[in-house]
Amino acid sequence: MRPSHARALERGSWFHPGCRGHIQVPSPPLDLIPRLASKVENGLFPRASSRRNRCKTIEQTDERLRLRPDSRCSAIALGFDDVTICLDRSSREVRYDLQFWTLAKFHIFLSFGITAILTFLALSHLLEIYLFPDFEYPSDFEISVYIIPAALFWGLIWPWILVYKHKDSAAERLAFLLKVINPPETVVDPSPAGRARDRYSTYGFWRPKLIWFLLPILVILLGETVYQRWRFGAPHFANAVLSTLPDGELPRRQETRHGVDLVTTTPDDFPGFLGKDRRCAVEHVRLDPDWGKRTPQLLWRKPVGGGWSAFSTVNGFAVTMEQRGPEEQITCYALRSGEHHWTASWNERFINFDECPRSTPTIAHGKVFALGAWGRLVCVNGSTGKVIWSRDLLVDLGITRKEEQEMVHFGRSNSPLVTDRLVVVPGGGTPGKCASLLAYDIETGDLQWKGGHRPIGYSSPVLAELLGAEQILTVNEDAVSGHDPATGAERWSYPWPSSSAVDANVSQSVPLPGNRVLLSKGYRQGAALIELSRPEPGGAIQVREVWRNADVLRSKFSNLVVWQGHVYGLSDARLECVALETGERRWREGRYGNGQILRVGDLLLVQNERGEVSLVHLSPETPNDVRGSVQALTGRTWNTIALYGSILLVRNSTEAACYELPLVEP
Repeated sequence: MRPSHARALERGSWFHPGCRGHIQVPSPPLDLIPRLASKVENGLFPRASSRRNRCKTIEQTDERLRLRPDSRCSAIALGFDDVTICLDRSSREVRYDLQFWTLAKFHIFLSFGITAILTFLALSHLLEIYLFPDFEYPSDFEISVYIIPAALFWGLIWPWILVYKHKDSAAERLAFLLKVINPPETVVDPSPAGRARDRYSTYGFWRPKLIWFLLPILVILLGETVYQRWRFGAPHFANAVLSTLPDGELPRRQETRHGVDLVTTTPDDFPGFLGKDRRCAVEHVRLDPDWGKRTPQLLWRKPVGGGWSAFSTVNGFAVTMEQRGPEEQITCYALRSGEHHWTASWNERFINFDECPRSTPTIAHGKVFALGAWGRLVCVNGSTGKVIWSRDLLVDLGITRKEEQEMVHFGRSNSPLVTDRLVVVPGGGTPGKCASLLAYDIETGDLQWKGGHRPIGYSSPVLAELLGAEQILTVNEDAVSGHDPATGAERWSYPWPSSSAVDANVSQSVPLPGNRVLLSKGYRQGAALIELSRPEPGGAIQVREVWRNADVLRSKFSNLVVWQGHVYGLSDARLECVALETGERRWREGRYGNGQILRVGDLLLVQNERGEVSLVHLSPETPNDVRGSVQALTGRTWNTIALYGSILLVRNSTEAACYELPLVEP
């Protein structure tokens, strides 16, 4: 008869690094313990590395054997580091006592080491203690969604999962070892033994228990994703998970009210992305520099549909883009009251990383021009919200949505540029079908020209005067280029490589006097100042690099402002001042995350990623001179700022707010 090797295991408590048990051996030979000792000295498993599966005998008698792995490496590989085996011939049992202190200490120290690093990152951000100033520290969003859950898991849960699962595995190894040294009396099919030998031929329990390594990680990733969608979704959890369902708390359609006039313009107008000329600056407004005495006053706050779009304002009315259920929308509100006036909508919803529109509408000639995340360009009557015309850029480029998502991974965030008779947007497409820019007739929506041949980035085109003539500047995926506004022909380019899915080009190019252009981006790429020249009249435009510095102005998806010979911007989440002529850093202070900025004279409005708006006085001599702040929004806030005179408009993917800012008293 084949001897029985029934096994009983007493695990002990979950957090106790050890276990006891016994294995039934009906006919134990007289030399069982010497056989076991010899096997242990020569290596426990035949096909495993002998260096990592050997043990040494600490104590041996006829009925007792105590052994330990001969190295720390072996202890980790075998899964235990102290084993006591006793043979009870009366009950025909082999009793064992397994201890896992070396394994437990290794995993505990490893886990707490990882936890210490994660805790350092979290505390460095929260307490603003930075041992490595150039390191890209995490944001509040990354701390709450990733770092804290990861630290709790790696420091408290993971080491004990491994130790607990080793108890079964180590006991199984001992049972298998007894079968090897005490073979059955009859010949049996070798396949079970072969499978068992293969199962334990590789050192450690990693392969047979691999599921216990992967499953917790997958569960945590899934949990963090659900939490991210629930807290920061666009705008509700059900809407993020079931994209075809309408948002229950937000009506998709709202009653239209009359009286909107976007034809009449005023000096305070902020008609598009970053203002009138996309310079991220307002010159004519004089804000009170001391918010300690006179604080901003809240005019209204209301929930809005999801979107990373900002507000554009003309003549006391504000428009933005929202996602409500399956519909992308352009919505119009009264500036001072927040009262809804009209909505233009179409059935479309982006499907990657926040299902909502990204771009900011442009108001011009009494019309509103907006670009959806899937590339639908829409022209709307500014008085009624009625759609005048719309174009599908993917159809004009001859590409599919799958190809579009491969080339523009996070969806189109480019805001339309309106000239006298054209509306210009970045094109894109696949190799062989690429166009850097597309231009459409304002009145009819007819395609007028395609310019360039480059894949696009996420920034918006800018109209600038360089070398005595107007040019359209655009930051593509691989280069910055200048184009003829009449034909779209590319006049010059400067390499500025990126990947739309990894290290995207998002920040705006900044045209400067002296035929210069300032560039910046995140992902440790920094900034560059280039200068254009034309040595011969009518000849080719040449581009000279004035300076390039990868350590400054890492703007990611915020933008830069220039004031009195210095450049200011959020660089790796901190406010930074850099000398314009040399690219040398003057200072870098504060902590604002992936926020947004807007210059108002010699003051800077800084909106951090948590929705707090601060007023900072710009000076190369005084770092981060904060004059006051207000918690304008809650939650992740990436949208840019709009300022209509003294009226500040801010929003994120769930709510919008309007504040009256104090002005300098006459």
